[in-house]
Amino acid sequence: MGIFMAFNCPRCQSENTQKLSMLHELGTSIIDTATVGGGVGSHGSLGVGAANTTGTSQTKLAQKYAPPKKEPVLGAFFGCAFLGLIASIFFSGVAFLIGAVLGVFAAYAGYKKNKEEYPAKLRQWQSQFLCLRCENLFVPHE
Repeated sequence: MGIFMAFNCPRCQSENTQKLSMLHELGTSIIDTATVGGGVGSHGSLGVGAANTTGTSQTKLAQKYAPPKKEPVLGAFFGCAFLGLIASIFFSGVAFLIGAVLGVFAAYAGYKKNKEEYPAKLRQWQSQFLCLRCENLFVPHE
């Protein structure tokens, strides 16, 4: 009996709890559909059409308790370099160089954050449970 008590909410003692990783997975669906259609026009002409839909659908609960995200390392670099390129059109070529250098610093900061902080945040997320009665987040005790 003691092991099951560990998963009860420490605030309200409810047994209606869910691990965040499972809650996120159960609330996320991959969509991949294909449709083909045909028809005859008013003057006897034929028409055929096809469409493909892909994407992801998530419940609001799955979105709210999604896993932590990594910093966009390449996006930071290219974003700063692009802004430097735009600025160089109005000012000088030096602006692009400044943007590229800032991009390197931003990319390194993101890389460092991903390496040092992200693993701990992911481990914390993976160990948390949500009480579906009072919305308390907790880590079960053993």
